[in-house]
Amino acid sequence: MRELFRLRIGVFNTQMLLRLASISSLKYLKLNLRMFNVNHTHSYSPPMSPSQLEQVDIITPPLSVLTHCLRNIQFLSCRSFNLCVDDSGVILYDPTDIPDLIISFSQCLPPTLEKLDFNFDFGFDLMEDDHDILADPSFVLGFDVVAPMLSFGHLKHLNLDFICSSAIDDSSLKIMAQSWPQLERFSFGSEIRWLIPPSLTFIGLVHLIQHCPLLQSIEMPFRAHPVDVNSTPFADTNPSKKMRTLFVGISPIVDPVAVACQLKRLMPKLTSLGFYDWGLADFPVPPLLAQYEADWIRVDDFLQVFITENIELELHHSNPCW
Repeated sequence: MRELFRLRIGVFNTQMLLRLASISSLKYLKLNLRMFNVNHTHSYSPPMSPSQLEQVDIITPPLSVLTHCLRNIQFLSCRSFNLCVDDSGVILYDPTDIPDLIISFSQCLPPTLEKLDFNFDFGFDLMEDDHDILADPSFVLGFDVVAPMLSFGHLKHLNLDFICSSAIDDSSLKIMAQSWPQLERFSFGSEIRWLIPPSLTFIGLVHLIQHCPLLQSIEMPFRAHPVDVNSTPFADTNPSKKMRTLFVGISPIVDPVAVACQLKRLMPKLTSLGFYDWGLADFPVPPLLAQYEADWIRVDDFLQVFITENIELELHHSNPCW
C-alpha cells in the first residue's frame, strides 16, 4: 500500500479517507459517491488534510451529496479537481445547491489549484417543452456565487459551462480575469441553451484577453456588438498570440462585419469559431435565434477569409518564391 499511486473506490466514508491519507505515494484518487447515503448517521470525524493527492476525480449524484462529503476535508496539494454529476433522474441541477458547493470547494481546495472541471451528465438538450426551464431566472447565478473561487490564483483550466451566467457583467468578468491571470481554457455558461440573454458584452471578452494572455480557448456567451477599438479597454489590450478557439453558444449579435473585424484584431490567430446549429432542431426555432445563427455564420465566413490570408502570408514569408 505504501507504493500505491492511483486508486479508484466506489464506497466513501471518512474512516476510509483517513486511511488513504496515510499512503504517502498516493497521488490520484477517484471517488464514486453514487452509493453514498447522505441521510445515514455518520459519526463525527476530525478535519482531514490528505496532503499528497495531486488529482481528485469525483462522480456524484445530486450536488448536495458532494457538499456533505467535503465537510472537514482539505486537499492541500491538489492541482486538478474534476467533478462529474451523474443523476439520470434530474434534468438540471438545483440552483440552490450551487452556492454551498462553491463555498465548499473554496474551503477544501488550495489556492494553487490549476484545474477545476464541472461536468454534468444529465443528457440535457433543448426541446420545445423545456422553454420554461431555460427561461427560468432562478437558474441565474450572480457574481457573489462565483466570488469564493477568486482565491484560486493559479487556475489554468476552469469549466463552469453548465451554469446560467446571464447575471455576470463586464465589470464582474474583469475581476475574475484579474484573479486568474494564468487561465488557458475558460468555459463559462455556454453548454446549455439558456434563453436568458447574457449581460456580458464584447468588452468582457476584451477584459479576458487583456488580463489572461495565455488563453487558448474560450467558451462563453456574450452580446457581440461594435465597440470603439480606439478607446479603453480595447486600445490598451495586446492582441492574443495564443487564442485559437472561441465558442459563443447563443450569443446576440449586431453588425457581423464589425464583430468579425474586432475578433480578427483581438485574436489574430483564431482558427475556430463555434455556435449553436439550429438546423438539427426538431421543433420550430424562434426567428431571433435563427437570425443570430445566420449572423454568426457570416462572422465565421469573414474569419475564414482572414485565416486563409494569414496562411498565405506565412507561406510567403517562409518561402519568398512561393
